[in-house]
Amino acid sequence: MAILIIDTCFGYLSIALAVDDKILHKTEVENLNQQSKLLAAAVDKIMQKSSEKISTVVITKGPGSFTGIRIGLAFALGLQAAINCEVFTISSLATLNLNYTGENIVTAKAGVGSYFSQKFHDHKENGAIQVLTEQEIEDLSSNGHTILGHYKDPNLKPSPEIILKLFKAGACTEDLTPLYAKDSYF
Repeated sequence: MAILIIDTCFGYLSIALAVDDKILHKTEVENLNQQSKLLAAAVDKIMQKSSEKISTVVITKGPGSFTGIRIGLAFALGLQAAINCEVFTISSLATLNLNYTGENIVTAKAGVGSYFSQKFHDHKENGAIQVLTEQEIEDLSSNGHTILGHYKDPNLKPSPEIILKLFKAGACTEDLTPLYAKDSYF
């Protein structure tokens, strides 16, 4: 049975189909903030390339684009209802931290001049998600903290290979609660 990997958190769309530890097919669409129009068709296109049946969906659940997170999770829940598959989630910040050990702060673009940020220690979350300004991140960096993620590389993306590796390592959860780091306007 196959694992469908979906990432909609950062304004683009990344989908992959994996069996065991191998990515069979993947696609990334750079069309910013068009996930609602592209997600179902992209999954269908990948599934047409394979005879495998989806048993599991692994999806990033934020933080990131508010609308992207909701679209991805709603799609995964729809698949779960339609084909009775398991759904697992992973923090988008955890996916940007995989290749690093020790104490560090992982960042993801939150808007003009601000970043979603979270402390990690050896791949484990070590604090709550916060929204920090560029100046606050600079202050942390000058005080000796290792800063990773979008603040250092704005083009960094969670790859399907990293998400699969985290899933296989047991880092994913069945908690489908989105990770929104900003306060709601309502």
